[in-house]
Amino acid sequence: MTKPLRTWWHELNTWEPDAARAFYGRTLGWEFEKVALPDAAEYWIARKEGKPVGGVFALSEPDYAGIPSHWMTYMAVADIGQAERASDQRCERLDVRTHHEDVAWLEVGMVDEQAEDHLA
Repeated sequence: MTKPLRTWWHELNTWEPDAARAFYGRTLGWEFEKVALPDAAEYWIARKEGKPVGGVFALSEPDYAGIPSHWMTYMAVADIGQAERASDQRCERLDVRTHHEDVAWLEVGMVDEQAEDHLA
């Protein structure tokens, strides 16, 4: 069973994946493996000493027009249903809910200012 609120994955979503891979390869010693995604988007698994440490996702138009490059941190929870119910109380809206077969459920919420006060 996964520990609640454990950092599970870090992912850089960027318009400049080549520059990002060069930078993190040089500064952190990461190596990258390109993987195929079902929608043909570009994605690389970052590895340090052979262990996966994160990913790099190439933003592209028109799907991501106007979205700046950013890091996303994924958290593991023991009970996704309970986490979803809690997020309904704390989040302004739930932007994404995706099930990746045999891997995970992914939910992205936007925390409103009032909810931030309760989380602090």
